[in-house]
Amino acid sequence: GDVTERATPKRVWREVGPVTGLVCTPSCECYSFSGMRNPNDPRSGALLSIPCWMERFGPVFALVENVLGAVRSIHWGIFTERLRFLGYQVQTFEANCKDYGTPQSRPRAFLLAMRNGWTMPNRPISTHGPGKLPYVTLRTALAGLSQSEIFECLTSLSKGRAEIMKPVGPGQNWTALTGWRRDKVLAACHGRPSAKTCRRYSWGSVPGTLTSPNVLRCT
Repeated sequence: GDVTERATPKRVWREVGPVTGLVCTPSCECYSFSGMRNPNDPRSGALLSIPCWMERFGPVFALVENVLGAVRSIHWGIFTERLRFLGYQVQTFEANCKDYGTPQSRPRAFLLAMRNGWTMPNRPISTHGPGKLPYVTLRTALAGLSQSEIFECLTSLSKGRAEIMKPVGPGQNWTALTGWRRDKVLAACHGRPSAKTCRRYSWGSVPGTLTSPNVLRCT
């Protein structure tokens, strides 16, 4: 059912019963810096519905994950105040999975809510980065695969996208484009390109996502 409908938590509670914790990953499209960030986007209801689930289930803790833009939205303050009203301590922090040995750069915001009277745990300590273990790069992650196995895992570029990407070298993005290629990409992203737009990874980098929807013009 729709998680934003007030009747849904009650129905699920009847089927599942009490739980110790909730792990929530609400829609991020309305908060992503790659999108329009419209505060009236109906998808924001997924984040704002979490307190209803916590009120119904009464968990000891809840862990919420989203893009960094969510923390800077008007909804985040409403969301956290509602959790405090329900009797929870709230801690917000940022973490990137590359700092924990994953071959992907994916910065995310996390919110940990603990019921009042329980000790709030410390945020996880990173294991990789400057002064620690080296980051796991794209080359390291794919080292055990043959070229054919690698390409079986990846989505091939369309003929049109491949033509646009020709001037983009390893480690570069849309800023390497000129002329009609640049114009086409800017039109596709409504004049709001990001560092991810038409991005090409180098083998020695820690990649973000290896494939993305066509509308983002990413690789």
